[in-house]
Amino acid sequence: KPAQTTKAAPQGDVTRKAQDALSSADALYFQGQADAALNVLKPLMDDARISEPVRKEVRNTYNNFSSLFGQYNNGQAAFSRGDKETAFQQWTAFMNKESSLYAGKKSAYTRSISTRVVDEYVALGNDASRKGDHHAAYRHWQKALELGDSVAAKIAIDNANNKAMQLYRQALRL
Repeated sequence: KPAQTTKAAPQGDVTRKAQDALSSADALYFQGQADAALNVLKPLMDDARISEPVRKEVRNTYNNFSSLFGQYNNGQAAFSRGDKETAFQQWTAFMNKESSLYAGKKSAYTRSISTRVVDEYVALGNDASRKGDHHAAYRHWQKALELGDSVAAKIAIDNANNKAMQLYRQALRL
C-alpha cells in the first residue's frame, strides 16, 4: 500500500505545479510578457503526469495567449508599415477577444494601444460627422466608448443626441 500512495503523490504534485504555472503564466501575460507566459506553459501541454482537466486548461490558455499575442503583433507590424487601417482593425479585434475571454480584464498590451485606438475611432466619427454621415459618426463614437473611456466621444454623442432632440422638436412644431 505505501507504494501506491507514493505513486499518487508525484502526479498530484505535478498537477499542483501545473496549476501554479497557469497562475504564473496568467500574471506574466497580463503584465505584458506573453513570450515568457508561453514558455512557462509549452512544456506542460503534453505532460502525461498532469491530470487531463489541468492539461486541457494549459492547452486552452496557451492557445488563447498565443492567438491574442499574434493578433496584437500583427497590429503592431501593420502600424509600423504605416497601414493604420489594418492595425486598428487587428487591435480592435484583439481587444474585443481579450475582453470576452477574460471578462474585461485588460493586459498591458491592451492598455498600451487602447488610447490610440479610441482616439482613432473618435477621429473617424468626427470626420464622418463633418461629411454628413451621422449614423457612421455615431457608430464610431460608440465604438470609442466601448473600447475606452473617451471624454471626446461622450461629448460628441451628447451633442449628436441634443441635435437630434432639437430636430425632433422642430419637426413636431411644424
